[in-house]
Amino acid sequence: VIELARLNLAVYEANIHTSKTGKCLNTFIVLNSEGRPIARNDDFRKTITQSLLLALQTAETMRPLPSKRLPRQLRQLAKSTNTIITNEKKVHYTVLTVVASDRPGILSTIGILFSELKINVLSAKITTLGDQVEDVFHICGKDGKQINDDQSIDLLENSLRQRIDALVKT
Repeated sequence: VIELARLNLAVYEANIHTSKTGKCLNTFIVLNSEGRPIARNDDFRKTITQSLLLALQTAETMRPLPSKRLPRQLRQLAKSTNTIITNEKKVHYTVLTVVASDRPGILSTIGILFSELKINVLSAKITTLGDQVEDVFHICGKDGKQINDDQSIDLLENSLRQRIDALVKT
């Protein structure tokens, strides 16, 4: 996701699924910086492919995105981020729902935090509805179990809200 943002592409919708063996199947619908579909330019598509392959090969050295100035209109219309965490008894994962005003870098910010907190994404449904995102993640800790202790939940929720809402101030 970070690499897509580096290429000035915005993730409009995504489905992320991880198998029990650790294999991932990720699909992304991306738009260019003007919110339009990518042109059918073979050279640019090769650039995307090469950039993604390189990013996957060097995932351990993930570098943060350079900050971009948020347009004034988005800053004025932005609402506070809302997070909901649920743990059902019959499953081994935690469901995290993030509802926020859409802004550049939001998905990258979430991904970087997951990496820092050693959170594994089992599946995700990324949805953009107008100027709002509603992202649902099935996640687990590095032990493969639900994130259910109060300290970890508070850290995750507070960090998400602070980092996502900080994107508006830049």
